[in-house]
Amino acid sequence: MKQNCKRIFSLLLCAALVCTLFAGCGGRNKQLDIIYPITGNITSFDPQVAATQDEYLIAENCYEGLVRVEDDGTVKPAVAVDWTVSTDQKTYTFHLRQGLKWHLTDAVTERMGKNWDPDITAHDFVFALQRAVSPQTACPLYPALSGIAGAQQVYTKQKSASALQVKATDDYTLVITLRTPDAGFFSTLSGAAAMPCNKEFFTATKGRYGLGTEYSLFNGQFYVKNQLDTSYTLNKNQEYKGTNPTKVDNITLNIKDENSKVPEKLESGYYDAAFLTGSEYGALKKKDDLTAIPYANTTWAFLLNTNQGSLSNEKMRRAICLSLSPADTKNSKYLQASTGITPPSTTVDGGNVTTAKNSLVPARDAARAQTLWKAGLEETGLTTVALTVITTPEMDAYAKALVQGVQSSLGTVTTYGNGTGIAFSLKIETMTKAEMESQMAAGTYDIALYPMEAASQSPVTFLSNLLSTNYMKLQSDKIERALTVAKNATAGTATAACRACEQALIQTGAVLPVFYESAYYVMAGGVSGVQFHPGSGRVSFVEAVRA
Repeated sequence: MKQNCKRIFSLLLCAALVCTLFAGCGGRNKQLDIIYPITGNITSFDPQVAATQDEYLIAENCYEGLVRVEDDGTVKPAVAVDWTVSTDQKTYTFHLRQGLKWHLTDAVTERMGKNWDPDITAHDFVFALQRAVSPQTACPLYPALSGIAGAQQVYTKQKSASALQVKATDDYTLVITLRTPDAGFFSTLSGAAAMPCNKEFFTATKGRYGLGTEYSLFNGQFYVKNQLDTSYTLNKNQEYKGTNPTKVDNITLNIKDENSKVPEKLESGYYDAAFLTGSEYGALKKKDDLTAIPYANTTWAFLLNTNQGSLSNEKMRRAICLSLSPADTKNSKYLQASTGITPPSTTVDGGNVTTAKNSLVPARDAARAQTLWKAGLEETGLTTVALTVITTPEMDAYAKALVQGVQSSLGTVTTYGNGTGIAFSLKIETMTKAEMESQMAAGTYDIALYPMEAASQSPVTFLSNLLSTNYMKLQSDKIERALTVAKNATAGTATAACRACEQALIQTGAVLPVFYESAYYVMAGGVSGVQFHPGSGRVSFVEAVRA
């Protein structure tokens, strides 16, 4: 009898354990975890200094601004529950939801005290926008905010931060006044530069704000839980009480490298979504279950090293640019001939800076190229010009086709007027993008056919990044002045200012745009609701679901 009881008890215990295990599995199945590849280009969690797509991704998911903007342009409440815009379209008044809180980690509580638990208020947005237009912050997205009244005077140090026309009329009412109407202002307010910043916490970090989780204060649907050498983990913010809750529990951001096989892992369902280049997307074998959004955020351009021998002469640089064969893209699904430096994904006041009708790219002119080449040779006295063009393997055939015009035009100039011989050679060398960047940063290259990617929607930021990286080693006061004008332009004048800056760059012969490349934002089968902004490259997992 006792043995039978023990046997029955054992069976019941096993059954209970099995039920518990299956219940646990059911709970895990219900949990929504997202896995997503990133480059790992993150130096700070401070949204006002975010400059890379990875940093924008953190800002998009771990902070929440006044409003959210859907893919179709619909403006939704976020921290602001409602708003009004004046009849002249220059004054925006926002009413904030009361009782919203910051996510307080143990590190934050230890720094600020156990009783510190402030609401998110209009003052947090005033301070954030004052920081974003301050020259000390050097906010990459400042050009998008330069249309706020007073921003230009603050940025150029003519006035203090208080001159910025962003005012908290009470704790939960914010008024922003623009210099001129800006059709894209709501989109700007949904971006990283306009995320709130608590002044008290910022001051307490003593200059280390955003440099690690212990120096960061998040208010969005997620917060950065862990940062490792190979990944970042974003956990759901259980304290979030705003308008846009999420069903996602955790996001794992895996840092990829050249051996990560992202397309294959996307096809297999390991990754829930990913950015793919045009060639990567074209190589996918199973596209039927995938959702792909194309967008042209990359400009392939010839960059010429102005510190290199013959290329230090502007006439010789311009001669090379004018002698290149026209870009032929008829056999490519992912490339189109460029009309300017900034790619189509960048916009000003809802439109692109350049179009096919007003291309800034000069047409091939072999006769003019030869004239400039001869003048440059006379100025330099060179008898040997040997140039190497570096590019990535997938662009090898295009590079060879483009430089044929250089060889057939400039290569025919073989002697000076006095009979002295001139030797000219031009070759192509392929390597990885990382290897290219290493040579370009060191200045040990001649010419590069290089992909320049837009990390934000701002064409001014794109041009600023090009000039701050300055692989061309170009020094030009004229271009610096043109860029300054573009940075401080209003929505109505920004297009002309950007065009003027691009034109000045192209005229130096140091930059010649050739192709726009379409990339793809791809969601795996069964995944939906991941919000991708084609213009800015921002990614939000707040509304993500998996079937």
